[in-house]
Amino acid sequence: MSPASRRAGACSLALLVSAAHADPVPVLALSVRDHGPSAERLAAVTAAVGADALGPDAMRAMLRERFGRHAPIDDVLRPQRDAIAAAENAYFAQHARSARRRLDEALAAMEAAPDALDLREADRTAYLRGLLVRARLAWDARRSDDVDAALRRALAFEPSWAPSDYDCPAPLRRVLAALRASSPPVPTGAGRIVVHAPRDGCTAFVDGTASASTARTVTVPVAGGTHRVALRCAEPSRVRSVAVSPGAEVSVSIDPRLDAALGLEGPPSLGYSATSEASVADADAAFVGTILGASRVVLVAADGAHVVEARTGTVLRDALAARIDAALGVAPPAPPPAPLVVAAVAPPRPAPHRSTAVGPWVLLGTGGALLVGGAVFLGLRGSALAQFHTLCGDDGACPAAVADAARSPHDEAVTDGTAALALGIAGTLAAAAGAAWNAVAGPRPPAVAWVPTGIAGAPGVAVVAAF
Repeated sequence: MSPASRRAGACSLALLVSAAHADPVPVLALSVRDHGPSAERLAAVTAAVGADALGPDAMRAMLRERFGRHAPIDDVLRPQRDAIAAAENAYFAQHARSARRRLDEALAAMEAAPDALDLREADRTAYLRGLLVRARLAWDARRSDDVDAALRRALAFEPSWAPSDYDCPAPLRRVLAALRASSPPVPTGAGRIVVHAPRDGCTAFVDGTASASTARTVTVPVAGGTHRVALRCAEPSRVRSVAVSPGAEVSVSIDPRLDAALGLEGPPSLGYSATSEASVADADAAFVGTILGASRVVLVAADGAHVVEARTGTVLRDALAARIDAALGVAPPAPPPAPLVVAAVAPPRPAPHRSTAVGPWVLLGTGGALLVGGAVFLGLRGSALAQFHTLCGDDGACPAAVADAARSPHDEAVTDGTAALALGIAGTLAAAAGAAWNAVAGPRPPAVAWVPTGIAGAPGVAVVAAF
């Protein structure tokens, strides 16, 4: 491979890589109650986005392909519909010249706006009716060429057009049948259009005919060819042009609320009639961005702009948002306050000093209580011995007559003596242990001390407890 070929291949690869990594950023205007951003604000935000900004013309073409070509709220051909109705009245009032002039002007204006004419059913009906009246005027004037021309225009616009017998006299029906027979055949073959609505209760329209079902998903059998599909919930949707091959099934998802909010006349925008409705603007912008293959969408309102992530619908605070804020003169958000920092100040070691421990005093108190108990039992022993000696004498020799009576005080004296001895010994040992413990206990730090501390900008003290 020559060096030139290698360079060309490298350049092509670089272009492919750059194209693969291109991340277009749509810029959508947000209006609430017809109050949206100024042209200057939109231009400033678009300039801040830079080369990644998706141009309004390209965005409009992509959105029309996805969402339909004509906004449901736009009724640009209403004057022409009114003119056709007035021309029809003039025809039946025997004012042929006035009827012909009005019809020619209205039909020409409708044909100059093919999107509106094709997508709004009221406009289609008025256009076909105007051509039929034009053919009747030509028939009355015995101008067969004009009759054929008017009816051919109608069949070219709607190949399946079949006017009623009341509106179309028998001679014109025969001409229409002959023209239809000489026209190219309409594609046939059973196909299906599956319309997905955002909820139950919506009515699907295919070629102007309402479906019988109002389920969330409606399947409509159709012949092969191009069909007009619309949906009406609380509001009408845009009209999609859906091509169906014979025997094929085509699915289309329509959300009339989003269709009504999405404006394509002028800069692409999202418009809402109330502030409460605008609460879904970020989610709608994210969905539009997903349709356009973008990861971020910039939503520009009358009082600011922000970046929305297409995947989650959340507001981003990234470098792009910072550039937009700078272009609009918005000050960056203040940094969060610095956390309080406590300086690690080692508390001074207190000087050793004698401190009374709790354990020795517990032992001393226990020993004293035991000695008191021993003294009590010792007193009870003396009382029992005195009763015994009263019965048996000082030598303890008990006559047989009082032997049984003397046994009880004798036993009590023995028991009380034993208890007094045991309590005395235990109390003495406990008191001695407590005194020894207190004597050998070393210096202890104080239980509570005040320690100085340092907090950023504010010195102070802290209480330190030692256990």
